[in-house]
Amino acid sequence: MPEATKSSPAHKRYSGFLLLILLGTPVVMLLAGGIFFFSHRDALLDFERKIGSISNNTLFYDHLGSPFRSLKGLESREVIPLAEFSRELQLSVLAAEDSRFFQHRGIDLLRIFGAIWTNLQSGSFRQGASTITQQLVKVTLLDPEKTLSRKFREMAISIWLEFYLGKEKILEHYLNSIYLGYGNYGMEKAATGYFGTSVSSLSLAQSAFLAALIKKPEYYLRIPDLKAGRVLFTPEELKEVLLRQQLILKRMNELEWISHQQFQQALVEQLGVRVPRTEAGSGNYFVQHVIKLLQTKHRLVQVYGGGWRVWTTFHPELQKILEKVIQKH
Repeated sequence: MPEATKSSPAHKRYSGFLLLILLGTPVVMLLAGGIFFFSHRDALLDFERKIGSISNNTLFYDHLGSPFRSLKGLESREVIPLAEFSRELQLSVLAAEDSRFFQHRGIDLLRIFGAIWTNLQSGSFRQGASTITQQLVKVTLLDPEKTLSRKFREMAISIWLEFYLGKEKILEHYLNSIYLGYGNYGMEKAATGYFGTSVSSLSLAQSAFLAALIKKPEYYLRIPDLKAGRVLFTPEELKEVLLRQQLILKRMNELEWISHQQFQQALVEQLGVRVPRTEAGSGNYFVQHVIKLLQTKHRLVQVYGGGWRVWTTFHPELQKILEKVIQKH
């Protein structure tokens, strides 16, 4: 059977179908999102109360019902005004997550069109288009279910949030709330934990590194072992996150947010990333595994600060034996 050419009726019908989907999907999302907004307006007005109120520690219990670990809630954040975040850090985060942040109104139609087209062309749905505003809504107000109705809610709240808070306040909330691994909520906690400095003093290379962590922090920064005395990650252990850091720096250079000289200097800077100091005692890996399971159905702010009581199969003595085996290998 002969293949359809670009001028054939079959190819034109296919192209028209793709265009219809490309143009129609965002419109449907906006209409559904608008309906959701007007039916949930009172609840949405509580955003600032909700983002600041999740602060109770979550407790883990072992197989006998005894508490053995607590996760600090959001009261352990260092809440910093936007003006105190270095320009390099703000630009690094925007380059990594949403370079058109100051051009859109909560949802980026250009990114949505691009993602839909890419997904249709590739036959998969891996290309995302979430803005920083949508990410903030996602981690603070919505459960991590992957449904169309949830996406509509996310879009509706994001549009409303842009008008209610404004760009600067949204970015400030985002930088203070984003999770960067091992209990580090917010950029200030991460800057202190990984580099021993504050967000106002981060270098360009350090800023791009923290921005790179946003995507999947505990995948990029896996605690290397249980042996005492480890202070810094090795370059080999940071290989994947450094590749993402370099992409972010390259993007900043392409956007002309940094000069070529700044780009080159940041690429060769030795970072000295500190290994996270996990809570003392047995069960660190067990707890991290349980947290990951909880995250598949609940928001991080719920897991860390929801005041939950989590009963597990944790057995302290067996865990100590297991960790000794890990130390030897």
